[in-house]
Amino acid sequence: MRQAEAGLFSVRLHVVGGRLATPQLRAIQDAADRFGRGEIHLTSRQGVEIPFVPQDSLSVLKEFPRTLRRRGWGLRPTVRTVTACQGCRVCPSGVIDSPELAEAVDRELYGKPVPHKFKVGISGCVNNCMKAEENDAGSRGGSSRAGRNPPVTSAGSARPYALPRRS
Repeated sequence: MRQAEAGLFSVRLHVVGGRLATPQLRAIQDAADRFGRGEIHLTSRQGVEIPFVPQDSLSVLKEFPRTLRRRGWGLRPTVRTVTACQGCRVCPSGVIDSPELAEAVDRELYGKPVPHKFKVGISGCVNNCMKAEENDAGSRGGSSRAGRNPPVTSAGSARPYALPRRS
């Protein structure tokens, strides 16, 4: 993404459900130090950006360690990285494994071309911390026990359409 300062770009990395392993964090730090100004930006969609990357470093950064390689370079409309809360592994209210579901949905849909950018959010319980209904497609965990909401799937897009099938 082009920045306000001429010749500089912000490089967004593919992060599913906001989860990164420590080797990935180290690689991101190394890339930010080598190709940017040593800064990292956390996006509202649980992603990571390396700002202040000179244009002549973009091709080198794209080939940097495998932990940083991302799919779908470019600004065409695609299914974006799936966001997720901590789910039942961490949250006492969680009833579904949100990160695992996010990984599965991301494997199937990430980067697929669509008429406009398409966002997916997964909440692991009825508290809905990922605000599933504010995404184009979302899911939140629930329970069919008395007094609890059943699992909900929402489609918040004003322009509904079918996603492409797997080939």
